[in-house]
Amino acid sequence: MRHSLWLLLVLALLVLPCSVASAHDQYCGPAGAATAVIVIHGGSFFLGTPDDTAASCRAFGARGWRAVNLDIPSGDLAGQARDVHVAAARERSRRRTVFVYGESSGGGLAALAVARGWVDGGFAWAPVTDLVSWKANEARTGGFWAWISDSSRSTLKSVSAITWASRHSAPMLVVHGRSDQVVSVSQSQRLKLRWPRLTLQITAGGHGRSEPSHLNATKSSVTYFSKLLAAIARTRVG
Repeated sequence: MRHSLWLLLVLALLVLPCSVASAHDQYCGPAGAATAVIVIHGGSFFLGTPDDTAASCRAFGARGWRAVNLDIPSGDLAGQARDVHVAAARERSRRRTVFVYGESSGGGLAALAVARGWVDGGFAWAPVTDLVSWKANEARTGGFWAWISDSSRSTLKSVSAITWASRHSAPMLVVHGRSDQVVSVSQSQRLKLRWPRLTLQITAGGHGRSEPSHLNATKSSVTYFSKLLAAIARTRVG
């Protein structure tokens, strides 16, 4: 029991910082923007809050985009996927181009949204994209599954991007550290094999918030989303 708790604490510190619980989604940027970015924090699907990705929200807002920093339900995998889907559908109903940005477990939800066609493109840092294999490796993930309300195989498959990824999935950029000991880079490598329009950048480093790849994640996503917007504009003109 003591060993499991120690693993849980180490995982929580490695994945992303925890913050005081936030009761609502956070919004950044102009309400009338033509582009929206759904922002999803990490934290092993039960830790973290929108405060952890508040800087990213502000950066997207400063770019002139409408950012929605989601307050997803802790420990509820199906509920988290549902909230992402609802948020994306709401932004699309406003005739916006919709992107998604996520980190770690939030990156997995971001990849799910892109793979399923809920959004027009996305960015993920070190995403969990195959929850079945991730749960199978208890030595890597620790004992936090007790905090997940439903970790049945069917639920894990339904919220895993690898289940839905195909040649029809929208463009996505994934950045993953070669030495990641929390979410193996092999997850992103296997995802890439099923997803022709996914760009995978394997970087040095692991899964910590001080890694250069994490510190540069928002900037990298802004550059990528700008390229996607330019491509979409060319398509519409053509």
